[in-house]
Amino acid sequence: MTGFAETVYEGNREPLHLVFDEADLWAPQRPTPEGTALLGRIEEIVRRGRVRGFIPWLITQRPAVLHKDVLSQADTLIAMKLTSSQDRAAVGAWIEGQADREEGKRILADLPRLQRGEGYIWSPGREVLQRVRFPAIHTFDSSRAPARGERIATPRTLAQVDLTAIMAALESAAVEPAPARAHRDDRRIAALERQLAEARDCAVVLEQENADLRRRLSQIASLAVGQAEEQRAPDINAAVPHQVMPAPVAAIDVSSRRQDRKSSHREPKVVAGSGGKGAELRILRVLAQQHPARLAESQWAILSRMKRTGGTWQTYKSRLRSRGLIAQDGREWSVTPEGLAVAGVVPRQPQTPAELRSMWKEALGSAGRLIDVLLDAGGQLPRNELAVRAGLTSNAGTFGTYLSRLRSNDLVSVAGSVVRIADALYG
Repeated sequence: MTGFAETVYEGNREPLHLVFDEADLWAPQRPTPEGTALLGRIEEIVRRGRVRGFIPWLITQRPAVLHKDVLSQADTLIAMKLTSSQDRAAVGAWIEGQADREEGKRILADLPRLQRGEGYIWSPGREVLQRVRFPAIHTFDSSRAPARGERIATPRTLAQVDLTAIMAALESAAVEPAPARAHRDDRRIAALERQLAEARDCAVVLEQENADLRRRLSQIASLAVGQAEEQRAPDINAAVPHQVMPAPVAAIDVSSRRQDRKSSHREPKVVAGSGGKGAELRILRVLAQQHPARLAESQWAILSRMKRTGGTWQTYKSRLRSRGLIAQDGREWSVTPEGLAVAGVVPRQPQTPAELRSMWKEALGSAGRLIDVLLDAGGQLPRNELAVRAGLTSNAGTFGTYLSRLRSNDLVSVAGSVVRIADALYG
């Protein structure tokens, strides 16, 4: 096999599908000393063979024992039923480097439940992700498992093959026109796809109009309550009416009232003795700054510079909620009137699109570069184009990490291959 791999690599210069069945035999994760040279030849074909025309296929029942330097070079995955956690972990490692992490979690969880003949075809670079049922083999199947009591007949002699007849049949099939029914199905599918595209475009327009209406209502409500709230002095130790309060949260120095536009952006100073309570006040003010709008918990946490899944975040949120300072409506959170009184004077909410963009970019860090690209493009882009405009590669780990962070924080949604920005990021 080593000699074959070396010879075919040196001699091939045209497109060639090279199928490595039981690929873990030729490129094992732990090669023997005798197999090291063969592993090197297989790596050479898989990693550098593209310029020589190679299109390698790696077929294995155990991804976990296939060498990772070989597996990582595949740009298309066909995954069928996998029950072993080690094998699913190997597929997960491929997803980390090639495709979307959140989508990968869903597929990995689905693999043990696939039926015989079912599998996923995933080619991120070609924007292909399908769950399909492969047809059963109808010719002689030398690898079929025998039924109980059955003896599989094994051919003892090779059949005489008429290559001329086979080539003539292939040429005939290549030029034979498709049946009329196939044409009708193609036209029907094309019409349905156009209708679906039109419906999606209409939905995008309606979502934009709804976002505009919500922003206007928010601005009107802010005008009604903003000035009165701005004049209140915060009293973090004041008791909320009809509620039993825990120990004081913090003492707030409010002697420096707003004197000019610049000073109005500063938060009141938290003095000694606050401990962890200063952070509670900080995350409360994030919601107060957005009032009367509501935030998804993921968005609230990222603006608060905290990890939503962390125990500290859950503790602070629970304390604020038990005191009646915040309220939950479905998946969204808002500050209560009592919470506004405790929050006191907060920085002015970003008003212009530029200010809102800057606020989210600062909170997101490096992932914020995708926000710039999406907003400049009108709010949505195909995944591949988004990556190109951001100066990244769509199937690279960096782009997948950035996009996953935006999705997990409800800042973008992905429908098919189109990435759309959330309403919260519009000015």
